[in-house]
Amino acid sequence: MEKIAAVVVTYNRLTLLKECIYAIRSQTRSLDCILVVNNGSTDGTKEWLNAQNDLCVIHQENLGGAGGFHNGMKLAFEKGYDLIWCMDDDGIPADNSLEKLTFFASNSDYDAISPLIIAKDDNEKLAFSFPHPYIENVVIDNQTELKEIFKDKLDGITHLFNGILFKRKVIEKIGLPKKEMFIWGDEREYHFRILKNNLKNTTIFDAIQVHPKDRLMYKITEKGTWIYDSVLDWKSYCVFRNNGYIQKMLGHSPLRQIKHYISYYWTSNISLFLKLKSIIFFLRAFMAGYRDDFTKKLPY
Repeated sequence: MEKIAAVVVTYNRLTLLKECIYAIRSQTRSLDCILVVNNGSTDGTKEWLNAQNDLCVIHQENLGGAGGFHNGMKLAFEKGYDLIWCMDDDGIPADNSLEKLTFFASNSDYDAISPLIIAKDDNEKLAFSFPHPYIENVVIDNQTELKEIFKDKLDGITHLFNGILFKRKVIEKIGLPKKEMFIWGDEREYHFRILKNNLKNTTIFDAIQVHPKDRLMYKITEKGTWIYDSVLDWKSYCVFRNNGYIQKMLGHSPLRQIKHYISYYWTSNISLFLKLKSIIFFLRAFMAGYRDDFTKKLPY
């Protein structure tokens, strides 16, 4: 039987972590290892983890989700696990989720299999929406509509690090998540590498993961275009920087993205001073990523 390790990344969310670990322990398909990466939590997480006899724990400084999954997946790979099941501490897998994922993995040639991720506060809603296949700039936000269109699975689209199951082949072929990205963008970059290397990935609908509704940093305008809609802080810096890196990785010119953001900020209803400040902030972050420059220390 294939050896399976779960990799959970946590930071200062002990209550949620306990729910997550309880759900993993309750799986109908047993695991060989539950590996928790603690990103320097200060809320009692370290002490609780050290008291658990069935967990393998990495305590490290806060390296974000990207650094957490990088190190957790690295250790699981080095220990020889065949399947690696990854999630954040705020995800709760249904008790048969791993059984469904592993059955599909064993009976198909797919390399990365994601569960259907539903919203914690409304199980009819999806935690992360999917692009509509037939209507431009429209997303599918509920599971009934998704299943009516796609039936039982959706190929080529997965929400990484939210209950996704990787075969060893994925790490062997594309390596580990880029730890320097810290948060917000590392999952997109890893997914693009999966697609670029022709690894088969899918979301199956009979495996369920519960997760809080996505906190969108973008919104759609009446014209059908997506615009950034959040405060300019270190998290925003990560978004812009990581997007710049991804654009370079995909071989795209930076000009289109730069024009888009400058246009958005310039037409926003803010003072001239804030317009210029926002544009400069974006340009510095985006071009740092485009140059693969991750040296700026984040004040998280």
